[in-house]
Amino acid sequence: MKYSSAFLLICLLFSDASCKKDSTVKSNNEFKATVSIAGNPEIIINATGGKYTMFSRYIRPNGDTFYSVVGGDDLHVVEIGLNKVSSTGTYKFSIDSATGFGSYCTYVFGNPLHPLEFYTTGTLDSTGAITITNLTATHIEGSMTTATCRNDTGEVQVKNVTFKGDF
Repeated sequence: MKYSSAFLLICLLFSDASCKKDSTVKSNNEFKATVSIAGNPEIIINATGGKYTMFSRYIRPNGDTFYSVVGGDDLHVVEIGLNKVSSTGTYKFSIDSATGFGSYCTYVFGNPLHPLEFYTTGTLDSTGAITITNLTATHIEGSMTTATCRNDTGEVQVKNVTFKGDF
């Protein structure tokens, strides 16, 4: 239950019903990742274009900016979220509950015929970091070597992530 609560906390910290959404589907966006689940073959995500990528930039009424970078296929989705990040750099996966500053990585497996399974870096015992190499009002690029995402039943490794795209 600890990880379900952590995921709920992440959703609450990063959601805001009155956000101004600044995103459209872009055909040139790219997202690549490898997902490892113990005892299973590695899952390679190589998503391009509007069907399997979504890069979003939200500006909240108070001026804070939230970035969401999503890539996947029909069964596997990886999302990287960044809150209150305004420049290039490396950001450890953590969330400061007092300021809302932070980043997270979430892996989701499933579809309408298979129950969804959520894994997230959580808030306190997170591993990994994301590096943003290019960030403008309309574009983001970056990478991540490894993140350990957990839920109540286990963990997955999300690694070798690269992404670049427009909002």
